[in-house]
Amino acid sequence: AGLTLLEAFAYRFQPHILRIVELVRGGTLGDVRSVHGAFGFHMTNPDDFRWNAAQGGGALFDVGTYPVNLMRLLLGEPQAVTAAARWTPAGAQPGTGDIDVALSGTLDFGGALGSLDCAFDWTDPSFSRLTVVGTRGTLDVPRVYHSHTHEPVTLHLNLGGQESREEFPPSNGYARMVAHFQRAARGQEAALYPPADAVAQAR
Repeated sequence: AGLTLLEAFAYRFQPHILRIVELVRGGTLGDVRSVHGAFGFHMTNPDDFRWNAAQGGGALFDVGTYPVNLMRLLLGEPQAVTAAARWTPAGAQPGTGDIDVALSGTLDFGGALGSLDCAFDWTDPSFSRLTVVGTRGTLDVPRVYHSHTHEPVTLHLNLGGQESREEFPPSNGYARMVAHFQRAARGQEAALYPPADAVAQAR
């Protein structure tokens, strides 16, 4: 139709995410061997649509999409994927059928292995983390997936036993994403993430 389309992963527009991509793709950590992503929270509202399988409910389709997306952003497309889940009994929550209350998966990127954990029943109100292990060092980032941060986000680097930190002030990724979309729709710049990326993410 000749229109501009962008999947609304606002977290990707956060400055700390751009720095993570730079560190990993730029080889600062060496060859990546392992990436672990975790995102979850405690969902207490029994009427939330995310309990409803007919509406695309489940932990993977909600919080699990973020570690999957960031691993793809860092490492490309996985060659193979396996996963296991904890399911709700049918009828235990409002909605139709079972949904995955929690899921753990492994993504094979050919030389690097990614692992993810996501859940709706973690006691931490909102837990998120990324850990990258490379041949030259490691990177650990708590609260990594939040699209609108109200506290600083700190990148913890360990290169050859030397530890350092990089701190990013609170930032609104939603505003950054919408501003980028406006410029792309006006033809002022190319969309950073084409529709084909959204299709690969869904796959």
